Amino acid sequence: ATTPLTVRHATAHAATASHAAAPGDNGQLLLELWVNNHTRHVIARVVERDGVLWARESDLAAAGIKIDSAEVNAEGLVAPASLRGLQVQLVGSQQELRIIAEKSRLAPQIFDLEPPRIHAPSSAGIGFIGQYDLAGTIDDLHRIGRGAALGAALAGTVFTPWVTLTSSGFAQTQSGASRATRLDTTMELDEPGALRHWLVGDAISGGLDWSRSVRFAGLQLATDFSLQPDLVTMPLPGFFGDNAVPTTVDVFVNAARVFETDVDPGPFRIDNIPVITGGGQVSIVVRDVLGRETVAQLPYFATDALLRQGLSSYAFDIGFLRRSYGLQSFDYGEAAATGTFRFGAADWLTLETHGEVSKAVRLGGAGAVFSLGSFGAMQVAAAASDSDEFGRRRHGALASLSITSEWRPVRFFGSVVATSGAYRDLATIDGIPPARLQMQLGTNLNLADRGSLAASWIEMRRDGQGDTRLATASYTISFADRWYLGATGFYNCTDRVWEAELFLSIAFDGDLIGHATVHTGSHTNEEEIGLGKSVNPDGGFGYRLSASTGDADIEQGEATWIGRHGSIDAALSSVDGRVAGRLTASGAIVAMDGSLFATQAPNGAVALVRTGEQGTRIYRENRQVATADEDGEALLTGLVPYSENKISVDPRDYSLSTIVETSQKIVVPRRQSGAVVDLVPVGRHPVLIVLYLQDGSFPPAGARVTLDDSGDAVVLGRDGELFIADLRHPVNGHVEYAHGSCRFAAAPPPTPPSPDTIPRIGPLACSRDAP
Repeated sequence: ATTPLTVRHATAHAATASHAAAPGDNGQLLLELWVNNHTRHVIARVVERDGVLWARESDLAAAGIKIDSAEVNAEGLVAPASLRGLQVQLVGSQQELRIIAEKSRLAPQIFDLEPPRIHAPSSAGIGFIGQYDLAGTIDDLHRIGRGAALGAALAGTVFTPWVTLTSSGFAQTQSGASRATRLDTTMELDEPGALRHWLVGDAISGGLDWSRSVRFAGLQLATDFSLQPDLVTMPLPGFFGDNAVPTTVDVFVNAARVFETDVDPGPFRIDNIPVITGGGQVSIVVRDVLGRETVAQLPYFATDALLRQGLSSYAFDIGFLRRSYGLQSFDYGEAAATGTFRFGAADWLTLETHGEVSKAVRLGGAGAVFSLGSFGAMQVAAAASDSDEFGRRRHGALASLSITSEWRPVRFFGSVVATSGAYRDLATIDGIPPARLQMQLGTNLNLADRGSLAASWIEMRRDGQGDTRLATASYTISFADRWYLGATGFYNCTDRVWEAELFLSIAFDGDLIGHATVHTGSHTNEEEIGLGKSVNPDGGFGYRLSASTGDADIEQGEATWIGRHGSIDAALSSVDGRVAGRLTASGAIVAMDGSLFATQAPNGAVALVRTGEQGTRIYRENRQVATADEDGEALLTGLVPYSENKISVDPRDYSLSTIVETSQKIVVPRRQSGAVVDLVPVGRHPVLIVLYLQDGSFPPAGARVTLDDSGDAVVLGRDGELFIADLRHPVNGHVEYAHGSCRFAAAPPPTPPSPDTIPRIGPLACSRDAP
């Protein structure tokens, strides 16, 4: 190690001590740290003790120096000149401490590209959301009385700031027979900070890719990553580099630039490069001050089947199995429990386990997901079961293997799940046993401008139910920005049945889309042409017309209207002269905070926006989405739960005398709930006061004005004009300027002003203070 740097009379040339020196200190200096002739503009407080300079470890780390904990004294100070790999020079005339560091002493600069997490608390009011889908159909318009049917799918949600209670069901009547069936009733408690939800009531059990979920009624405690939508759960690629001179670094993902920064000399690291699932390539372009360019290629494969290192998820369920779902409202079987746990042991390895238990079935299994680097990912699992059938104990086993890989432009996927013996799970109790063999193989070839080609093979074997072997293939291509051509087909190897389809779609101006289809096969032959206009989901009108020939002559017409209060869809079809019709209506009723609205389906969450004035334009993410009604309110639907939704108004929609202090708010609603957004301006009485001095001149612009009642200070404008945002009572004011001061008194106008004007008071005399 080099000897500590000795400094003589440093304070006389560098800096004056900022405060009294500690016992034993010869002085304290404020110095800018330079490392390898480059500065990060770190100003360090350096202590001189008997000719040795000591700096805080945190300052050296901020400048890019790597310090071992054993090199730091009890006060958190380090003598840099005594450390191996460092050479130190004090430049007193420039108040700089220059350090020459070897590479081993340089801490890497870290650039984390993961977006900042949202920490805003979620909010919800108290209210009710009732959703409906009503449908009426007539099989034959010539026999309305016999072929008519009515149906309704209904769902109601009561939400509070703590929990939500949802119930759903449907009712239908046809030919004099009616029935109504309840589907699900569930109370939900979300804990976004813990990424956890509690469900009490009807739910679907958790599981893994190789297990089968079941419906049950009881309690579920599970990890819910959707409670923090900005959380990235899968491992993301990174890059480590080193440069000798200042450089600029650009990061490209599949030719799209996602990051750019300047990098100081030394090692650097880029973490969490944002990529989408699948394979691709990251390009790191490093360009130095002389324009020399180096490109590093980083192939990757990303999949959400892997968890980031240290991240875990779980799902625990206990209750009674649901039977006859959709047929019976309350039909529950035996008690059961399931448990699922996943853990990211490393960025390349995720461990998982799953278990099920009931009186009749006991099952346990474990597996793992492996990263194959840039080539893909592999998942393996094994499970064993013990079941009671007709008083006999039977045992079985399961093995599962799946691989996903991508070498651009080819993507391959394959999975096989095989069972042996009497393997059973909870889904078997009121359903069918798992398949003996379930295999799926597929590939996709991206031909860029020449389209894409896909093919797959599906095979399934079940005891006593025959085998299924199915081959499919498809080809699609788009060209001229408006034409879309595709061909698809399948062959059932078991039944020796095949079908194929050729279709062409053309986009015209005005959202018009035309299509032509030829469908043929072992038992079918059909040609169809059609024309349609897509409907804007924010509101509008659309339609679709088509005609086909072949096995039957069919003409169809459908019209859809989406409005502020709901949507309506009507359709007519003629099959060989038999005319049928359908009419549906859907929407929602929302009641919250004393207001009632008819609206479209919420699709996430809703917000009751209060503006205080009719006709105020309301924006979401800077896009106009509503206008306030006669009560100054509007209901917004489609908000993203647990994400920041920016709601704003245009201050220009208010009168001139209205002071809009807050024109926008950020709301983070809970799932299936509503939040109140209050943007009503605070009632104020703005006035414009004109002051003059005794000689008839105006006090100078920029003079400081203090109001006695509040102590608030404002600035005087030109021509003696003074704006006061809220004048409710008489007030005294004091004006201070360069050559004197004066006082004045003002009172609100005697008559209420027009809402479109700001009242003007004065001119008022401002009496000079005695010298």
